[in-house]
Amino acid sequence: ATHSYDARDAEELYVAVIAKKQLHMIRQATAQALFLLRWALLLMGVDSSEAGTPPIRYGPSYFFITFFPSQWSEEVKRERE
Repeated sequence: ATHSYDARDAEELYVAVIAKKQLHMIRQATAQALFLLRWALLLMGVDSSEAGTPPIRYGPSYFFITFFPSQWSEEVKRERE
């Protein structure tokens, strides 16, 4: 049976393409945010080698840095004194 494309098929395809594009954009934005976060930490003087586990790896510090960056940097400063 030959399938004839109607408006609904076109709409479904369009929605699927848009959703895929948005997912790609979200992934890119996340990657950029993590990249900028890593550089911000380096600029603040928090070297990943000194901090124990690199911030970009999925360790406990990764989540801690992601959600509480200021608190984390304060703790590092305190440790250095």
